[in-house]
Amino acid sequence: MVAGGTFNFHLFAADHRSFSGSWALDVEASRFGAGVAPVEAGVLKISMLEHRLLRLTVSTSSGRAEKITQDTWKVDDRYHPISGPVPGEVLAKWEDGILVGKKQTVAGVQEIRFRLTPDCESLTESIASGSNVTTLIWRRQ
Repeated sequence: MVAGGTFNFHLFAADHRSFSGSWALDVEASRFGAGVAPVEAGVLKISMLEHRLLRLTVSTSSGRAEKITQDTWKVDDRYHPISGPVPGEVLAKWEDGILVGKKQTVAGVQEIRFRLTPDCESLTESIASGSNVTTLIWRRQ
């Protein structure tokens, strides 16, 4: 049983390893939705963990204000509780090479999609909340 679990993790990691790494926000290429304050700089770190877990850490700065958020998603097409200050749950899955997260919190519902370019050098993150969409362009560091 352990060997099967290990194989599944390695298969999962091999299929989607290009998403891992550190990404710098291309502020000029990004489009911030209504009510979303643009930032001056940002870094996204994606780490593949065991048991189909992904850690997403986002650091942003605007003026003197800096913000760091961290999410851990289990990529298994099921809802799991969100850890952190805003209660809710997240469902994460792969759809044809696109990482999709559906977050349900007291603040509302968000659908987050990460799409990697064919050369694996850029990552597009689309965040939809109702009719409001923010598109962030990340460049591999």
